[in-house]
Amino acid sequence: MKRMPHRLFHTALFLLLLCYVMPAQSDVGVFTLVDNGSPACTIIIAHNPTPAARLASLELQFHVLKMTGAELPIRTDQEAVTGKRILIGDSDAALALGIKGSDFAPQEYLVAFRPDTLVLIGRDWEDTPENRQEFGRPMNCGDTLKATRHKIDFWKTVGYPERSAGEMELPGVYDDQGTCYAAYHFIEQFCDVRWYGASQSSIIIPEQKTLQVKGQDIRRSPALKYRDAL
Repeated sequence: MKRMPHRLFHTALFLLLLCYVMPAQSDVGVFTLVDNGSPACTIIIAHNPTPAARLASLELQFHVLKMTGAELPIRTDQEAVTGKRILIGDSDAALALGIKGSDFAPQEYLVAFRPDTLVLIGRDWEDTPENRQEFGRPMNCGDTLKATRHKIDFWKTVGYPERSAGEMELPGVYDDQGTCYAAYHFIEQFCDVRWYGASQSSIIIPEQKTLQVKGQDIRRSPALKYRDAL
């Protein structure tokens, strides 16, 4: 067996190391939400979403609109949709990927990247007669759990009264709302939005015509499960 010439050996070793430290660039994993001012994906929610999933879908739609001027359409999982999707909360589409909110711990959430699909999901409180039953004791934020679930006109609240669709109920401070946490994590960490206060001047939303994201799956939960100001 012939030995590899000394110079050829070192050249091959150099090329091998170069491939290791400088991997080829690839578009695999890049998810485009908006392309040059035009929507490039669709938000998918369940036909009967949890309060957290409903709010999360609107928050994402609003922030992307403010950033890019493009309005991502929101559709239910019972509608035929083609192209890239953002799955928010429990849905048949998320279940088809083997992801469901009941598998998460209280307040736990997931931001997941799949081919042509972004998943924002967590454990959510569900609006059922059983979950509407009161328990516990009076709290700082209200005498009943129902009192913690405030109602707002979302689009009017965020400064778009012409888009008003009436009032919606928000998750209560003690309700599981993992899908909201997933959406806010995504908006902050992947879209570079910053909330420093409640006023418009305290919210930093970068403007750009094309919005693309890329990353690895993130699954976590807040250290403090429930947070209520005195």
